[in-house]
Amino acid sequence: MKKVMLLLMMTGLFLVGCSSLNIERKAESNENKKHKSTHSKRKANDQMKTFKLGEVVDADGVDVMVTKVEFINDYDEYSSPENGQALKVSFKFKNNNDDQVLVDNSAFTMKSKQENFQEWFGTDDSHAGFSHLLNKGNIGTGYIYYDVPDSQRYTLEMDFVPLFDTVRGKWEIKKSDIKGNSSSTNTNEATNEVKETEDNSDDYPYTAEEYNYLVDEYNSLTEGEKMDRVSRGVTNKEYNDLLERIEKEYDRLGDEADKEYDDFLKEQEKIDAEYDEEMRKEEERQAKEDAAFEKEQAEEDVAFEKEQAEEDAAYEEEMRKEEERQAKEDAEFEAEMKSLEEE
Repeated sequence: MKKVMLLLMMTGLFLVGCSSLNIERKAESNENKKHKSTHSKRKANDQMKTFKLGEVVDADGVDVMVTKVEFINDYDEYSSPENGQALKVSFKFKNNNDDQVLVDNSAFTMKSKQENFQEWFGTDDSHAGFSHLLNKGNIGTGYIYYDVPDSQRYTLEMDFVPLFDTVRGKWEIKKSDIKGNSSSTNTNEATNEVKETEDNSDDYPYTAEEYNYLVDEYNSLTEGEKMDRVSRGVTNKEYNDLLERIEKEYDRLGDEADKEYDDFLKEQEKIDAEYDEEMRKEEERQAKEDAAFEKEQAEEDVAFEKEQAEEDAAYEEEMRKEEERQAKEDAEFEAEMKSLEEE
């Protein structure tokens, strides 16, 4: 009986250990997946793609990451933001190019409900803003303060020229993603109650205006059937589903642009090959013409030299005969003169 009890206890401990090990492995696997998902890298191009907070964006060889977004309230009544909120956005950059690149805060703008909002300079923080000249492999960080109104969603946009090409992108920032949002509003209870009814519903957290902004963006990307604008708030799922559709459209447009560029390169290669073949044939034709000309010129030179030699020989023969005639005349003249002298 004791042996049976001991065996059961050991079996129980073994099962507990296996269960604990499986839980640890599962937790480790989930953590790795989370880490991989958070730091996966997507490429930005000249299209306004939508990216996520914490996502590494490849902007023409420069890694761009929005690491944190938070409300701050470290200000007094004299330096408070005009629009009611001070929004701090933190960044991290890494240059993977061989050439040095400039990264500064002018590449980023903040919007809410299609309206741009300026940077906020009411803080005593002397490190706000950034301007980095990054060599290959170098990393830079920085943050920007924006003067924004209270809203359920903000849009950070990037328009960046690291080297020669312009890259664009945007981050849709929900209020729930922002640190410190619980103490961000100082309006009275009545105003809060109205806003909660209009904008902050748990069932419909996004207003019709915010959703219609995405509808217009989606319709501008598609050529087929268009989406209808809405007159009510929408759920998180509806909003995120449309964001995903927009992202797919940007990916499709990017793929089409890449295909057009590849087709252009292939056509250019074909044109270059045809041109090279034409030039090769032209060089062969020119070489044949040059060879024929050189042969003809050589034959003409030989004929000319032969003719010149014959003319020279005839001239020399004529001169020889002339010399003989002259010598004969001279001899006859001398003989005649001698005969006269003897007489």
